[in-house]
Amino acid sequence: VSKQSIDEVKSVIEEVQPDAVWIELDDNRAYALQNRDKQEDVDIKSIIKSKKVGSFVANLILSSCQKRIASELDTNPGDEMLQAIESAKEVGASVYYIDRDIQVTFQRIWRNLSFWKKINLAATLLAGLFTKEEVDGEEIENLKNIDLLYEAIKEMDESLPDVSLRLLHERNYYMSEKIKNTPGDTIVIVIGAAHTDGIIEALDESYSLYELQTVPEKKKFNIGFWIIPGTIIIL
Repeated sequence: VSKQSIDEVKSVIEEVQPDAVWIELDDNRAYALQNRDKQEDVDIKSIIKSKKVGSFVANLILSSCQKRIASELDTNPGDEMLQAIESAKEVGASVYYIDRDIQVTFQRIWRNLSFWKKINLAATLLAGLFTKEEVDGEEIENLKNIDLLYEAIKEMDESLPDVSLRLLHERNYYMSEKIKNTPGDTIVIVIGAAHTDGIIEALDESYSLYELQTVPEKKKFNIGFWIIPGTIIIL
C-alpha cells in the first residue's frame, strides 16, 4: 500500500532495462490483480464443497485489512506489483511469478496447527477486522526500516511460530529456489520488504520445491473443523 514503492518499482525497471522481472505473486494472484475490475460474485457453495472455507475466510480478512489501510492512503493493495507487470511490458522484459500458490500456503498453515492453535489464529485474524487505528504514509514507509522489520518478524516468530514458518520463511525458501532456476541475465526482483533478507540468506542454501508445495493430509475429524469456519461465517 506504499505510494513510494510504486514509484520506485517504475523508476528502477526503466533505469535498469532488465531482460526479466520476477514478482512476488503466484499465477492466480497475478490474474486477479490484473482483472480486479472483472471479479465475479463469490460462489459460497462451491467454496464449501471444495473445502476451502478456512483459506477463503483468511484471505478475505487479510484483504479487508489491506484495503482499509490502502483507502486511507489513496492507493490499492498490490499496486506496486501491478506497476512491475506494466513496466516490464513497457521495456520488453519477460515477467515471472515466483511466489507459492496462496492456497497451498494457507493449507500448509491450517493443517499443521493443533485445534487450540487454530482457535488462536482465528481470534487473531478476527481481531484485525475491528482494529480502528489509522495509519499515514510516513508510518508505512517507516515500516520498511530494516530494524523495525527485524523486530516485527522476531515478534511473529515468537508469538505464532507455526504461522510465521509457513507464511514467511517457507515462501522465502520457495522464492529463492525460483530465482535460482528462472532465466535472465539482467533482472529486477520485486518483493515485499519483509522477504528481502530471508531470500538473500536462502540463496546460499538448497530447498525442495516439491516438499514446499506438498499439502499435508487432513487430520481425522475433529470438532474444530466445524466450529472455527462456522463461527467465522456466522460473524
